[in-house]
Amino acid sequence: MLLVFISSGCSSSKKVSGNPDLLFQKWDLVWLNGDSIAIDSERPVYIEFDKSAERVSGFGGCNRFFANFTTHKNELSIKAVASTKMACINKEKNKTENILFQKLSKVTSYQIVNDHLTLFEDNSPVARFSISSVIPGNLAGLWELIYINGRRIAFNGLYPDKKPSLLFKKDQSFFSGFTSCNQIQATYQNKTNSPLFLPGAMTLKACPGEGERVFLNAFKKANHYSVDADTLSLYSGKDILMKFEKKYQEGSD
Repeated sequence: MLLVFISSGCSSSKKVSGNPDLLFQKWDLVWLNGDSIAIDSERPVYIEFDKSAERVSGFGGCNRFFANFTTHKNELSIKAVASTKMACINKEKNKTENILFQKLSKVTSYQIVNDHLTLFEDNSPVARFSISSVIPGNLAGLWELIYINGRRIAFNGLYPDKKPSLLFKKDQSFFSGFTSCNQIQATYQNKTNSPLFLPGAMTLKACPGEGERVFLNAFKKANHYSVDADTLSLYSGKDILMKFEKKYQEGSD
């Protein structure tokens, strides 16, 4: 049985707009070359920057695209945009995609203000995106807890049997998890001054020890994350709450 799992309020500050690492995430297109773009709830036009690979990828409305990029401070250069070659029957989507691909290759700088990314050609804005609230590619997969902060009890004492875990699927907002005792469902969101996760439902099995409570308290406080190779870290402000190890990548056996 699934019961409502109520989250306590948390308004700790997420990453501020002055942080250059804000670029390296997924963004949904909302404005292009003077025209507003409605976000398609099923398959939005988006762009995603991968810092470690210096690679940008996304979806233009009909085709996936990818390219290399370089950035320094607020300068940005996207090089040789390539895409798949699916036929684009919808004329509006085809127009949007063609303009977007043309403009991306001319970008010279960017600015992030109030959860929006604006791309510029010289001093003229050419495209604007909002922070996406679907699971970004670097989160996709199964992650198992390996560290939790703030408890005197040893980690193996908190979790002598099964460890907590999180399972994310790319391009979805909902995800599932395991508290070490119960299954949970939750929603990923990416908004300034808000929790990173919104807990939704949880099974109600009686659990021995403190492990589940410690995990849930930390989980509800998380307001941003980082991924370094196969390690996922969750933070509240500058404080590390938890670390997870990737057990498998989405799509692998």
